[in-house]
Amino acid sequence: ERWLDDGHACNSTWATVCGTGHPLGDNFSDAPLSDYGCSQCGGNTTCSGPHVYNPEQLCERWLAEGETCDSTWLEACGSDHPGGSQYNEWPLGLNGCSPCQGDYTTCVGAYSLITELEAWCPRDCEDCEDGNCDNPCADNQPERTAATCGTDECGDYLASVTDEDLSTAVEVGYPSCVNSTALSSVAIYGSMGAFYLNQYYRSVARECELSDRLALSTDIDYTTCVGAYSL
Repeated sequence: ERWLDDGHACNSTWATVCGTGHPLGDNFSDAPLSDYGCSQCGGNTTCSGPHVYNPEQLCERWLAEGETCDSTWLEACGSDHPGGSQYNEWPLGLNGCSPCQGDYTTCVGAYSLITELEAWCPRDCEDCEDGNCDNPCADNQPERTAATCGTDECGDYLASVTDEDLSTAVEVGYPSCVNSTALSSVAIYGSMGAFYLNQYYRSVARECELSDRLALSTDIDYTTCVGAYSL
């Protein structure tokens, strides 16, 4: 509205109007005003406009338009992402869309069982056998300690995840990741079963000294291969 009131046209660009590079990067400098969701110019308000750079606003707009947490920019918009083609295959849920984090029927939602655990219960170091990681643990050093992850935030997250959540992710969410270019490798968690995730959460809770906050069942089915292996 401001640009049109000042006499500029729908095909005006940031570079021609302002004479400088766009604050979000030079790749935005030559995009016309109509590409930024200007309704007066008939712009695509789903795939352009200020909300594109605000994860929650983008999430709200896309979900309202019928897209899903696993929808990608390329699928929804049919063009390169304004931030670069490297983001074309990123699912909506990876862009900070909070409603997607707890939907374990989706690939992104199931993946959040890993990413959210890492975010709320951070590691002191990484246990990598070949040392090829950013912060390798020293010999006999645990990945987590109560000093860094024994927090209310970590405990609250552990208390929010149930057996049903793990089962849904394993049976529905993770298997759907085979259709995701960006997250296809995550599908392997589905084949590992809910027991694996249960034990992983337990190991994190134990290191963070928050086992009492877990909502997960302690029952182990020893009639299964994985359950018997745990012995």
